[in-house]
Amino acid sequence: MMDMIVRNARIHRRGGLRRESGEELPTCDIGVEGGRITAIEPRIGASAEKEIDAGGNLVSPPFIDPHLHLDAVLSVGSPRYNESGTLLEGIKIWGERKKNLTKEAIKKNAREVVDWQVAQGIMHVRTHADASDPTLLPLEALLELKDEIRDVMDLQIVAFPQDGVYTNPDGENLMR
Repeated sequence: MMDMIVRNARIHRRGGLRRESGEELPTCDIGVEGGRITAIEPRIGASAEKEIDAGGNLVSPPFIDPHLHLDAVLSVGSPRYNESGTLLEGIKIWGERKKNLTKEAIKKNAREVVDWQVAQGIMHVRTHADASDPTLLPLEALLELKDEIRDVMDLQIVAFPQDGVYTNPDGENLMR
């Protein structure tokens, strides 16, 4: 018995969508054991603990977001709007905003964006966390979030010296 079988799935480049003639290509079943795909066949005769009918829809690998700042998401207008629309003003606003940040606010906003991403098929994210503040609050918040969402998303956190490594006398140690 398999752990899971996704039935009636279309897979791009493996008999998945339509031929040039417009003829619909056949669907297939995808067998999973131990967290790995172990079979892709026109029809798997075995049963599984969990079976999902893909309904002839496309099944694809998860998407990846390689660059995000989850510690700053959903913060537009707080504490003020970026009137120039430039990166430099955005960085200045972040410096103003982080003085009043809370771990709860970072996690709440980041969790909302993570939920949006998962709904769109994104399951791997590399985020940057401001590591230039001695409190390391953004990093702590995102590490907690990473643990909370580990069953739905792979979250990689990169320490990011937003204000520069040498603007803080202890900047090098903060990066470590």
